[in-house]
Amino acid sequence: MKKRRIRIALVEVPAVVVEMEGDILGEVLLNYPKYSQMLLAANLCSQQALPVEFDAEILDLKALAPCQIEGYRKIDYEGRRLNFLRAGALFEAVEENLLAADIIGITANYTFERPMVTQTMRFIRARKGKALIVVGGHDATADPKYYLQRGADICVLGEGETALQDIALAMMENRLSSVRGIAFLENGNARKNGKRPNHRFEQITFPDARLLASFRFDQCPDGPFPHGVDAAMTVMETSRGCNERCSFCDSTFIVGRYRPLALPLLLERIAVMRQAGIRTLLFADDNLLYRILPEHGGERGRRDLLTFFEALFENGFAWTFYNGLQFGLLEHNGGLDKELIDALFRNDCENERFTGCYRAYIPLEKFTQEEMARLPKLRPLEIEQRILSAIAQKGVPELNLGFILANPRETPQTLEETVFWAEQFGELVLQASDGRTLPRFFPWCSVPIPGTPDHRYFAPNIVYPASDYPELYSNYTSVLRNDFFSPLDFTRERQRIDAELNGGRKALHTISLS
Repeated sequence: MKKRRIRIALVEVPAVVVEMEGDILGEVLLNYPKYSQMLLAANLCSQQALPVEFDAEILDLKALAPCQIEGYRKIDYEGRRLNFLRAGALFEAVEENLLAADIIGITANYTFERPMVTQTMRFIRARKGKALIVVGGHDATADPKYYLQRGADICVLGEGETALQDIALAMMENRLSSVRGIAFLENGNARKNGKRPNHRFEQITFPDARLLASFRFDQCPDGPFPHGVDAAMTVMETSRGCNERCSFCDSTFIVGRYRPLALPLLLERIAVMRQAGIRTLLFADDNLLYRILPEHGGERGRRDLLTFFEALFENGFAWTFYNGLQFGLLEHNGGLDKELIDALFRNDCENERFTGCYRAYIPLEKFTQEEMARLPKLRPLEIEQRILSAIAQKGVPELNLGFILANPRETPQTLEETVFWAEQFGELVLQASDGRTLPRFFPWCSVPIPGTPDHRYFAPNIVYPASDYPELYSNYTSVLRNDFFSPLDFTRERQRIDAELNGGRKALHTISLS
């Protein structure tokens, strides 16, 4: 029996750029790895047993040339004018692809990209596109009604690597409303069919060498590549999920609890990436070190990590811990796990080729006693300093020191204390590494992300709601106020601290818009 062919367009929307008085407030990247779309394409193409054949195409509007920069609206922000711009290819560049698709899948992970998702859907509707528009991702799971009211037919609730297969089959059989884990409009109201069950992580298909090699992503989200690091990169997960339930993060609430990938599969992926000619990795785990905990493997999990990172190094890979590590787990009962620290952070540059860890995000998060008490994952400052000193001694070229400020409990005194401790950690990195490691400081504005506890806790302090000002829901601009600071004050303080700690230069990675 001949299979029915279903064309699916997987869309990465253009980038949002926020400008105030000639200054770009945030990170502007276009050709970084589009991991969500790569996974969706890989899982669609692996479904050989279904009565359909999927023709999946990734339309990366951020990276497609030529890049167009154009403003789409302006707002008053506490007396300052903010310009919102879109950066990426014009929709007309992929109009034929969009109109030929049976299903259009759009990833909506970030609240600040809501306008780009909306613009994409409006373009399709204005061109009388017949495709079923499916929106998935963290933000779509947290607030599906926003997207449904603006043009989406379906929002996927939860992990979506296999959702499009289920939706396509249901569409063929005219039973879309029965699909589990989706939301759709019914008589103008959002109806939810529960949340999709979390995948068994080993059953999610990893992109094969052909798919990996068909895209050359050469921008790293946490900064330019150091000397000797190959620019062709991809994303790697050794695990998914988190058990910490931090109030500012949606991982536990959207992705779910921790699930590791078995060592044999990790080693298989090394071979696939080598075959694709990729030697640079961006680790996107929420909690890579969890497998050393007794409930997730203990000593066996620890040995798996040692084996895996030894294999990466021996195969010539370079890597960055972009999402950070729960680095407090590297200390236990007064002792540092120096063997594991060496495996994770070892590095070498020989014959102009860098191997090993070239950068790591260190989530210091908070420094004041009251705020640290709210995050059980954090260790006392003296222990964090011991761990960071041991990491810095490995000579990693750059360590990104991240911390969060500007929540409603912030005062001028807590800001001063935060800057003091950040400086202490920066000095420690320089001293412990003998100047080989550059500390880069990343002060973040607290963001009440939809779907997180902070979105509820901080509701009385929100001046700019996500429904009307989604572009402001990034770590670089504040939407909050308290008795001491307005949203603009918080944004200015973040800018000041960034420049002060980084020697007058921004830590963020911004491409030229000229």
